[in-house]
Amino acid sequence: MVDVALSWGPGRHWWNNALKAARWASIFGILPSMVTAWYENAYDIEHWTFTLNSSMGIPDMVGKFLTQEISFAGAGLVLGALWRVLPGERGPVRAFNLFIAWLVPIGLVAALNHGIDRRELALAVLNVVLMLMVLTLTSMWMDTDTFSRERHYWTKRLGLLTSIYQVHGLSGQIAFLTLQAATAVTIWHQIVTM
Repeated sequence: MVDVALSWGPGRHWWNNALKAARWASIFGILPSMVTAWYENAYDIEHWTFTLNSSMGIPDMVGKFLTQEISFAGAGLVLGALWRVLPGERGPVRAFNLFIAWLVPIGLVAALNHGIDRRELALAVLNVVLMLMVLTLTSMWMDTDTFSRERHYWTKRLGLLTSIYQVHGLSGQIAFLTLQAATAVTIWHQIVTM
């Protein structure tokens, strides 16, 4: 019964699911968007000085943040709209399938573009990992929103997730998220030391 409810999603209509997923993705994307905008405009004293002294420095930084947020919200919108037709029983599997479909054209373009700088490539890979993290978190929250009427039985969302995924399923999802976070931190460390 849980799998049937999870397959339909929290909304009765695909548009409701799309809006809900877009909201969650934009919330989960705030920190990655801030980190990306900061890195591109202010990660060292030279970039920060250029950003402050340029007439378009701060607006450019805000524009990069908003562009990143729009991309996360758009990915969430697509995830929610396709929620009922994406393969997988649980949300993170659906998110991963959407992520793979999103990654294939990007990988083809990157493979054809031979003139990519190492730093640009590392930043692109970091953005890919951050997108996977945002989609995974969004899908997990969509699963808990599916059982929002049951929420009064659980004091925290983690308790509801444990109930939905069972202990072994939740530990697998947490391990998957931890791996994504460790990958993002490792790539970030490589970018900063380049």
